[in-house]
Amino acid sequence: MKRVIFVCSGNSCRSPMAEGLFREYLKSREIGGIEVSSAGIFCRDGGSVTENAAFAAEILGADIKNHKTKALRADDFTEETYFICMTSSISEIISAFNPNAKVMALEIDDPFGGDSDIYLRTAEKICSDFHRVLQFVKNGVLIMPMKKEDIPYLAELERENFSVAWSEKSFDEELENSNARFYTARLGGVLVGYIGAINVCGEVSICNIAVEENLRNRGIGGSLLRQIEEISKFERAEFITLEVRESNLTAKRLYEKNGYKEVGLRKGFYQKPKEDAVLMTKFLKQNG
Repeated sequence: MKRVIFVCSGNSCRSPMAEGLFREYLKSREIGGIEVSSAGIFCRDGGSVTENAAFAAEILGADIKNHKTKALRADDFTEETYFICMTSSISEIISAFNPNAKVMALEIDDPFGGDSDIYLRTAEKICSDFHRVLQFVKNGVLIMPMKKEDIPYLAELERENFSVAWSEKSFDEELENSNARFYTARLGGVLVGYIGAINVCGEVSICNIAVEENLRNRGIGGSLLRQIEEISKFERAEFITLEVRESNLTAKRLYEKNGYKEVGLRKGFYQKPKEDAVLMTKFLKQNG
């Protein structure tokens, strides 16, 4: 059986919220075969979860009030264990201890000392990452925010897939754009695709999406689309829109499968060759 261990520093706030909420996430989707727990790298066993963490988890549907803190142990490192760390610094500690460990970082700020609203927003952010956690555990696909070192690969993938491609400079500029949401996909540690979107006042536009040709039809494109959807929901966006060449039936089927619907046509939008663009949109249902 696969094991997921959410790891933070003290195992009293973030990781117990993640444990309880991810267990409910799996239950609601009738997904079995995954054992879920949590631990801390700087904690003692038997401590209590913070009151605000229990409150935030309960609001979102998980009961963690009886959680007791647990320190990460050497015997937690097994072949079937996936470590989902709240920060990259924690993931680096785990990787240093065991370079073969399956590790993923979420970048969740510590809410310790904050009020109940801060804890609730933290719990919601954790939930927005559950899709990519599941993809990592089930399929080995690691979806992460774009980094500067990814850019040469992304520019090359662009040139291979699009007649009018983004340059490395264009990608680099998006790292400084507070409205940009760019994610990469790795399989077995190797970059295999990416997606980019811009969120302006709750209206999200997908700039582009590309997956290595020999790895298409394996759910990677759908996983990238879903990641944009999850982060857009967390940011309270209203809808996501994109353009696709009218002749690109494969891409249109992918978007339709993921809930996008045709809403219009942009004449002569594409060049090399010149072609109309089909405008597709997905409206987002918010919780509550």
